[in-house]
Amino acid sequence: MVMGCEMPLQENIVYDNLLKCSVFCIPLRLLTSGISVLVNHMERPAITVAIDGSLYKHHPHLHDMMMLWCAELAPQVKVICLTPECFGA
Repeated sequence: MVMGCEMPLQENIVYDNLLKCSVFCIPLRLLTSGISVLVNHMERPAITVAIDGSLYKHHPHLHDMMMLWCAELAPQVKVICLTPECFGA
């Protein structure tokens, strides 16, 4: 026991990680799907999207996951996601 609690089982740790991934990945997938729909309708070879927010700036994998899914959902469009600071805003 640690601090009055039983040590977590390995199975519980796996379920906890799956839950965290689901809570994070589903909204991110919806956001990326919306961006992909918009850029597909714009019919341009490349689009730059500004995304504001500390989660986007500080999350270690968010940008890479968005780029991967945008390439999957809009393969004919080169999508570039940047923060507003990159534009001097």
